[in-house]
Amino acid sequence: MPDLVLTSFWRCDREYRKHFASTSDGSVVYHAYVRGLDAHCTCPGWQYHQKCRHVDELFREACMWNEHWNSMGLQVMSGPGGGNEELVCPNCGGRVASFADAV
Repeated sequence: MPDLVLTSFWRCDREYRKHFASTSDGSVVYHAYVRGLDAHCTCPGWQYHQKCRHVDELFREACMWNEHWNSMGLQVMSGPGGGNEELVCPNCGGRVASFADAV
């Protein structure tokens, strides 16, 4: 079996947060969060199963741009300041971060 090779890539790292009122108790509010592939929600479904409609909704809204999956020929661009610390996603204009993956 061949050795794994570590490769780095850019990925949109924009953060999404949203508050959802409980459907069973209007006085309860759940807080959902998605950033890249990380997610969390304060609802019971997420607490017990790590799956809920709130996080699913945020993932549908999230950019999720990744240079490995990029089929549009887009490149990561420098932000208004022009430095590497201000790289922006070519799809949504949000921040990007470098990640590594084994292939």
